[in-house]
Amino acid sequence: MVSPAALTVAGLAVLTTVSAGDCATVTIAVDGGEVTGGPVGGVPDAVAVSFTLPLSRSACVTVYTTAGSRVEVLRDVSVQLSAGQLTALVGRSGSGKSSLLNVLGALTPPDSGSVQINGVHLVGLGSAAAARLRGEQIGFVFQAFNLLPHLTAAQNVALPYRRGAHAGAAAAKELLGRLGLAERAGHRPGELSAGEQQRVALARALINDPAVILADEPTGNLDGETEQQLLGLFREIAAEGRTVLIVTHNDGVAEAADRVLRMHAGQLEAEASSR
Repeated sequence: MVSPAALTVAGLAVLTTVSAGDCATVTIAVDGGEVTGGPVGGVPDAVAVSFTLPLSRSACVTVYTTAGSRVEVLRDVSVQLSAGQLTALVGRSGSGKSSLLNVLGALTPPDSGSVQINGVHLVGLGSAAAARLRGEQIGFVFQAFNLLPHLTAAQNVALPYRRGAHAGAAAAKELLGRLGLAERAGHRPGELSAGEQQRVALARALINDPAVILADEPTGNLDGETEQQLLGLFREIAAEGRTVLIVTHNDGVAEAADRVLRMHAGQLEAEASSR
């Protein structure tokens, strides 16, 4: 039996206006060496740039437009994400993955279309209502962990708790124990490994028992073994009835998902089932 859709997106579009002379940061995938840019990153009439890259395969460059333009960041995106399912959103840098995540997380309003979480419409919410919805319904996990360095693991986890400090401390302790970090609860982020820090970040995302977990490249700073451990935790969390979406460019991460969505140039493309 298919679980009801916890997160529904219909006809989503996000446009960015780039005015004459404005600066737009774009990502160009390259193989190394000297690259000459022209109209890049979907921004027409861009001033050509020439630069020499280091050994990295990608570089962020700054270009200036010669005329105002409208850039379609997301184009007619429609999808339903079900409760109890781990979904991977895969695509190259600049494909629109993070932009979609920001819209789904009530961080960026779309220019058109609709977004619903458990029947609540995100479009049109005021800033206070959007913040309240994020705190109650959505948990975020980031590649860079975003832990406060002067707080302990337990204090970081309890920080967003919405029902009192004493109860928050108890809930944080319980979550850290579940994620295998009971003995590390009193340690600060600088005293933890990358994998431990990400588990702390995951516990923080779960502290208010949200219906939706949105993770942006959560395994990007982890080694292969730790990555698989974390993906196992994400699968457990989804199996409890949550909607879990992981944004990644790593096909290995996508293999752990129940469902794979692929994004290119602001649109969802072919869909595959991993399991």
